[in-house]
Amino acid sequence: DRPAREGSHKRLVDAVRDVGKVGEGGAGVDLARFPGARLVEVLFGSTRPRFANARSTPREEREKQKDETAAETSVRSVPPFKPINRDLDRSQRDAVSNALEAEDVALIHGPPGTGKTTAVVEYVLQERQRGRRVLCCAASNVAVDTLVERLLRGDRDDDSFRAGSTGPARKSSSRKKNGAEKKDLEDRRRRDKTARSETRENKPTKKEDPVSETLIRLGHPARLLPSVLSASLEAAVARSDDSALARDCERECADLRRRLAKLTSRDDRAERNDARRELRRVQKETKARQKKAVTVVVSNARVVCCTLSGALTSSLRNETFDVVVIDEAAQALEPACWGAMFKGKKTVLAGDHLQLPPTVLSDEASKKGLAETLFARAHSKWPETAVMLTTQYRMHASIAQWASDEMYQGRLVAAPTVAERRLVFGGARRSESNGLSEVTDRCACCDDGTRCRRGAQESSFASVENVYPGVDVDIVPSRDDVDANTTSFLPALVLIDTAGCGMEERVEEEGDSTGNPGEARVAFAVAKRLVFSRSVKPTELGIIAPYSAQVGLLRELRALAGVETPELLKIEIATVDGFQGREKDAIVLSATRSNEKGDVGFLADKRRMNVAVTRARMHCVLVCDTDTVGRNDAFLRRLVAHFEARGAYVAASEFDDDG
Repeated sequence: DRPAREGSHKRLVDAVRDVGKVGEGGAGVDLARFPGARLVEVLFGSTRPRFANARSTPREEREKQKDETAAETSVRSVPPFKPINRDLDRSQRDAVSNALEAEDVALIHGPPGTGKTTAVVEYVLQERQRGRRVLCCAASNVAVDTLVERLLRGDRDDDSFRAGSTGPARKSSSRKKNGAEKKDLEDRRRRDKTARSETRENKPTKKEDPVSETLIRLGHPARLLPSVLSASLEAAVARSDDSALARDCERECADLRRRLAKLTSRDDRAERNDARRELRRVQKETKARQKKAVTVVVSNARVVCCTLSGALTSSLRNETFDVVVIDEAAQALEPACWGAMFKGKKTVLAGDHLQLPPTVLSDEASKKGLAETLFARAHSKWPETAVMLTTQYRMHASIAQWASDEMYQGRLVAAPTVAERRLVFGGARRSESNGLSEVTDRCACCDDGTRCRRGAQESSFASVENVYPGVDVDIVPSRDDVDANTTSFLPALVLIDTAGCGMEERVEEEGDSTGNPGEARVAFAVAKRLVFSRSVKPTELGIIAPYSAQVGLLRELRALAGVETPELLKIEIATVDGFQGREKDAIVLSATRSNEKGDVGFLADKRRMNVAVTRARMHCVLVCDTDTVGRNDAFLRRLVAHFEARGAYVAASEFDDDG
C-alpha cells in the first residue's frame, strides 16, 4: 500500500534496496551507519539467532547452535532481571527475559488482551536501566503515543526517566528550574552575546554542555496526543540551551530590522549596508543554533519513540541504537520495519500474527511477499525466538476459550479477575445511581448531559423484560446491601440464527461489497435491547461486520433510531478491520453472508474472525445464518458449535416485532 507522501514511499524503497545490498556478515553496507544489517542474514539467511544464556531455545537446538557458533561463545551473560512492574505475570516475565537475553532478534507474541504493551514497556525500561539506547517504533501515531504514555507512567522507580528530564551523567543538566537557574541562563545569554563577535571572526566560543533528554517523541505536534506533547522533540528543543540562544539571536534580528526601518536617508546608506550584512550573519547563526539544538537533543536521548516512517526522516539519519523495538509489528509492512531495524544492533518485535495484517492493495506486491509481515515470517523461521503471553485480562472465559482452542493451541487462559465477568441485566442503571438523575433529569446513559426524549424512550425501557426472548438469565443472590434481592446475569455468548428467516445477502449495485438488510435489522434490534434494558452503556457497545456494505446499513438504522433516542447514536459501528486493537463490554457481530451455496468469502479468514470475537469483554453476540456459515467451512462450523455449546441460542424470528 503506497503511502500518501511520496517522500515516505521513496524511503521505503530505499530500505528494500539496502536489504538487497547486504551480503554475508553485513558486507555491502556501512555497519557503522546501519548496524542492523547483520539481521538480514538471520531473517533471510541461515544464521541462527543468538541468546546470551541460551535458555530460550530447545535443548537440541541449543546443542546445534553451540556447535555451529563455537567461535562466538563469548557472548554476554544476562543476569535475572528485577521487574520494575511487580504485577507482571509469569509469561510476561518470560517474554521480557527472553528479549533481554537475545543477541539478534526476539519476538513477544501477544494474543488479544494479554498485556503485550505492558511487557514491551517493561523490556524498554529494563534496557534503559542497563544504559542502552532504544528506538521504539510502531506503524501508527496512536500506537506510538500509547507506548509513550505507558513508558512515562510505568517508570516510577526511576526518577531520571521522564519527558524533559535530564540524565544523571551530566552535572549541567541536573539543575532544577529555580531562580538560580534563571539567573545562570541570563548570565550565559549575556556572555554568548559578547562572544558572538568572536564567533564571526572564526574564533572558538566556550562550549556549552549539551542537554540530555531521556525520552523524546518524534513527530508533528498536531498528530500527537495532548498527553505526550511534553515529550515531543519540539518541547525538548524549546527547553535546550541552544534553543534559548537561538531565541536571543531572533531578538537581535528583530532589533536590526527595526534599526533598518529607521535608516531611510541617503546619508545612512553605509550604515544601512552594515546593518543588512549583520542581519544576514545573525539569521545564519540563528538557523545554525536551531539545527544544533535538534541534533544535540536527539543524539543525547536514551529512548526515542516514533512511527516507522518517522524513523526514516532526517532527524534520525545519522543516529544508531543498541536496540530497536517495534510494537504492533504484525500490522506493519516489512520494508518499513527494515528501515528502523537497520539503525539498531538488535531488534525486538511485538505483535500477534494471528490477527489481521496490514492491507496491501497491490496484488503483485502481495504475490511477491509483501502480504506476509516480518513478524509472521520471523515466527515461522525461528520459533525459538518467540515467547507467547498466555494470560489474558480482557475476556470472559467462554469468549477466550474459542480463540485459545482455534488460534493459540489451547494455551490462552483467562485471568481470575475477568474469567466470570458478565453483563448484568439493568447493570448500567445500577452503576449510574439507579437510573435517571434527579438533578439533571437525564438517563444514566446520557453521560454527556444531553436530555433524552423521555416519552418514547421510557416506554421502550419499560417494555424490555428480557434482552433475549426465551433465554433465562442466571439469577444469583445480590451481595449489594442496597439491592437486597437478586442479580441477573446475561450469558457471555449468544447465537442468533437467521437460517430460514428469508434474510438473504445482497451485493452492492456499485462495488462488490455484501450487505444483508434483514440481518442488519436483527443485529441493531439486539443492540437496542441491550441499551434499553440498561444492561450496557451505548459507549461500551459495538456492532461490527466484515463487510463495509453491511456497516453502511447498520449506520443508517442507527441514524433513524437516533432521531427518537439520541443515546443510540453513541453505539459504535465499524468493520472488523476497523475495530482491530479496540475492545468493548459487549459486541454484536453480524456475519452478513446468507446464500444457498454456502459461500462465506473472507469470513473464512481465521485471523479476521479471531479479531471479531475477541473485541468483547463480557458479552459477544453472533448473528448469522448457520446453514450458510457452517455448511462448507470447518473452522466456521466449529465457531457456531462453540456458541451453541457455551452460550444461548435464539431464532432471529423472535425479533420480528422490534422493527
